[in-house]
Amino acid sequence: MSNTELELIQHRAAIRRASFGGTVLACGLGLGCFARACLAFDAIERVDVVELSPDVVALVAPSLAEHIADGRLVIHQGDALDFDPSGSWWDVVWLDIWARGSPGHTPESDALRQRLAPHAAWVGSWIDEQHETARTLASRWLIGALC
Repeated sequence: MSNTELELIQHRAAIRRASFGGTVLACGLGLGCFARACLAFDAIERVDVVELSPDVVALVAPSLAEHIADGRLVIHQGDALDFDPSGSWWDVVWLDIWARGSPGHTPESDALRQRLAPHAAWVGSWIDEQHETARTLASRWLIGALC
């Protein structure tokens, strides 16, 4: 959980997709970096965020009060693994959580992705983006070493 440039880089795929507009679901609030980036685009109608920790919500929500007040941001305090998407649709779903204490793909996070996929045009996660960044950097290093 941070608000560094690296954090934004890890969110870039979802931010790029969200920039086209519509609705976004973020599983994990963190320091609000991803939500703020999405809300910077006027084309975003609404961002729903599911955050497990009431302490994180209490810490971060006041800095997003303007967006909460205008209805563009809705924070659902609860476990994303238990979140019910029934009747909802999002253009972008972003999984920014450590499922049951583990980063990356776990049976729980994979089940969450499968449960949310029918309710979204696109589903991604920070761990996928982190792996893609590592592959890209490794490829650039290898090409540089060979040339």
